[in-house]
Amino acid sequence: MKLTKITAWLLTVLFTGMILSCDLSSDLDELSHDCIVTSITMGSLKRVMHTKNALGQDSTYEVNVTGSYYPLTIDHLDGKIYNNDSLPYGTDLSRVVFSAINASGALVIRSLMTGEDTTFVATDSTDFTQPRTFVVYAADGKSHRTYEVKLNVHHEEGDSAVWHNLSAGNEALGQMNETRALYFGDGMKVFGQVDGATRMVNIPLQGTSVAPAAGWQTSSTNVALQPRSVQSYNDRLYALSVQGALMTSVDGASWEAVNTDFAPKALVAAGKSGLVALTETAFYTSADGIEWREMSADAPEMLPVTNVAGTCVASNQSSMQETFVVVGQRGEETVIWRKWMDTLDGENYPWVNVVPSVNNLYPFPALKDYALATYDGMTYMMGMSMDGKMSAIYASPDNGRSWKPGEMRLPTDEMLSMENKCTGVTIAVDGEKFLWVISSGEGMVWRGRHQRLGWK
Repeated sequence: MKLTKITAWLLTVLFTGMILSCDLSSDLDELSHDCIVTSITMGSLKRVMHTKNALGQDSTYEVNVTGSYYPLTIDHLDGKIYNNDSLPYGTDLSRVVFSAINASGALVIRSLMTGEDTTFVATDSTDFTQPRTFVVYAADGKSHRTYEVKLNVHHEEGDSAVWHNLSAGNEALGQMNETRALYFGDGMKVFGQVDGATRMVNIPLQGTSVAPAAGWQTSSTNVALQPRSVQSYNDRLYALSVQGALMTSVDGASWEAVNTDFAPKALVAAGKSGLVALTETAFYTSADGIEWREMSADAPEMLPVTNVAGTCVASNQSSMQETFVVVGQRGEETVIWRKWMDTLDGENYPWVNVVPSVNNLYPFPALKDYALATYDGMTYMMGMSMDGKMSAIYASPDNGRSWKPGEMRLPTDEMLSMENKCTGVTIAVDGEKFLWVISSGEGMVWRGRHQRLGWK
């Protein structure tokens, strides 16, 4: 940028030219008091991206960022100019250009080196790694307005995941089989079978903080449950006993039978529209756990029979819309079912069997003892591979048809070096949008999330 000190002579020339060109209808003897930035738009910026070359070495390259996609807010009252939507991680603020700046008055920028006001050229590359000061001088030579210009950029990659190991070798969790975790009440509750009885580990939470492992409470339920059937609905827990009776609880420890004759084979999911259960011949739903109604399905002969797991994905468009996804086994075949609910319009859509496609680049993986959860607006899944190892995390953006691994990477150095001690895995999501991974056998607990889900 060319630095030129603003002299009284230059100001007179600038202001006289502005009046003659922009305000011909006014009295030339009355100089304007206007000194305001009316609009400002960033131009094309550079972003440094990190990757690995063919040799596995760290490498970088540059891409362009369209600055106009990140509008600048002008706060005239407090004298601030800033972008509400932060620029992507890695954007280079040391060489910023603007595609347009409009001001009533003469716009200058305060030099970082000398502190003097210097002419500002929008298309010049300017350093904004720290807040800069704009000053607009009015034509009257007396009035002026000062703005602090701050360009915000994310300090972390939005889709990167930071994991925290909350427990290694927790005895209670390590002893469990058929585990099921879910966020309920004041914490994360983990249910599992231990020698024919059902145990629950309660992990207290307070905001983003998790109680130390020494403060986790372990208790036995008063009724032996099918842990994988536990669902949270309307501030209560629902589950099936080992005898198949429908049970309910307000704390996870003390359970009582629901006053109903309905006895499903599996309790698979819960959403705002109700609980979802499965019999040998149909899906059922209930708004209170007592009265149940059958739901239509397009191919009831393909309903899952064993190893059933499900989740409910809330719509990003409407609080009255949600999608249920259920996965299970029918003999040796894995079957996937999906249902879209629209309680706003009262539409009654049937359950649809998601038929595998030969052209699917990401088919359902060969897993056993899988667990489903809703995370980041889509269906997430983990399980055990056929050779007894913990699987990757799979994400299904279309909720049932494609299952892409690696959308959220595990802390592989620690997690995948467990010497095959893991005997089962369950996943859950808490109220702060953290994904939990809990493994049986070694009793490991991990908690992580995409960085952007924690941004305010």
